[in-house]
Amino acid sequence: MMKDLTDVDEKIKNGMRYSIYAGVSSAFFFVMIQGVFLTGLALYLGADELKIGIIGSIPLLAQTAQLLHPILTGRLKSRKIVGVIVMAISRFIWLAVIFILLSERKNLELFMFIFTMSHVFGNIWGNIWLSWMRDLVPNEVRGKFFGMRNLFVSLTWLIATFIFSWILDHVDPPLSYQLMIAISMIGVSFAVVFTLKQYEPPVKESYALREFIMVFKDTNFRKLMIFGLFWNFIIMLTANFFSVHLLKNLKVPYTTIAFFSIVSGLLSILFYRYWGRISDTVGHKEVAKVGIRIVAFLALLWGFMNSRNYIPFLWMDAVLVAIGWTAINLSLITIPLEVAGENVSTYIAVYSSLNGISGFLGSIVGGIVSKFLAGVHFEIFGFEFFGLQFLFMVEGVLRFLSLRMLDRIQVRTYIPMRVYLVNTLIHMRRRFNIAFGEMPPIFRFLRRYGKIRKKEDQVL
Repeated sequence: MMKDLTDVDEKIKNGMRYSIYAGVSSAFFFVMIQGVFLTGLALYLGADELKIGIIGSIPLLAQTAQLLHPILTGRLKSRKIVGVIVMAISRFIWLAVIFILLSERKNLELFMFIFTMSHVFGNIWGNIWLSWMRDLVPNEVRGKFFGMRNLFVSLTWLIATFIFSWILDHVDPPLSYQLMIAISMIGVSFAVVFTLKQYEPPVKESYALREFIMVFKDTNFRKLMIFGLFWNFIIMLTANFFSVHLLKNLKVPYTTIAFFSIVSGLLSILFYRYWGRISDTVGHKEVAKVGIRIVAFLALLWGFMNSRNYIPFLWMDAVLVAIGWTAINLSLITIPLEVAGENVSTYIAVYSSLNGISGFLGSIVGGIVSKFLAGVHFEIFGFEFFGLQFLFMVEGVLRFLSLRMLDRIQVRTYIPMRVYLVNTLIHMRRRFNIAFGEMPPIFRFLRRYGKIRKKEDQVL
């Protein structure tokens, strides 16, 4: 898998391999606890739009638990010991949901408590994992590694999506949800074993109160935090309600949703490799900007999806999700690692905690607005509209506005995509001996535009 990384120490290579194995093993669990499957389980337990918004906000608010990681790791001096314990707790606690589903009384409140505890411990583990990965993966291959890791995880994600959707459409609840949880727990067991085998480099960070103060004194990191606060708020406004629109408003079967998820996932595998390579050249910030533009347009499209046209819209959604969200997922993990100072765990803990609070507020606001819009349903010239579609349109506009905040952040590598495209086209022209006048007009425009903006687009 990593044979081309000849300059990397063997222990580090093995550690990177085990990280991929652990990620693949965990994929079933993460498919289960989010998206359409989580929404379906919440609806089965009796949740309305507001409670779905609250459930969706829990993972964000739980991110404040990441502030505990520097304290725990600083005292125990071992990320592996702390990490495996909190990861196991965060995932095996879902076994209790099986017993909730056995009861005749659908105890939504107890489920929400378990869901909260799972994410509290899971977020502590998430910060430990990021710190571990920064010390483990060499910076020069970081984009390629995460692209490869996401590729294998995405492939497993597709398999899990297909299996779970088939179970939900062919097995009656609550047995269907119990089977989902049982399968996920098998994968979690393997993830624990692989994480125990993963090499842990020496901890390079110190942990003290002054480190938290330094985070807020870092001007560039403050710009990243402002972007993160805004981005997480607007994303969580609607994140929990795309599935609600499909299941409740449009009555789309689970298997249909799963089919398009699989199509999107297959395309994502290709684009994770593409964006991973591109990001190591032009920088993660530029890749993120491209992805945000795509998903902003995508949210606007959802504003026009109804029960008569959802099939072609889901095809467009599958393609644009694959292109846009792979770019964002890959980049927004790595940008904080580039911008953070030496004590990355402290930086990431503060960043994630503030983002969590912002996302929590966004999800609550989204839940309140969605409940208000739930009864809105009308037709204009035969075109069907639901209230949630207005929220999706607002979401698209807000995503476009976030680009101004991202532009202010300075990163180590930044080559505007237009410059990269111009250089690629010039290389192609020379390689295939194409005269400038024979190139398509858009290519000639890009070349001239690249020259005009040459002075502005300096690599930081």
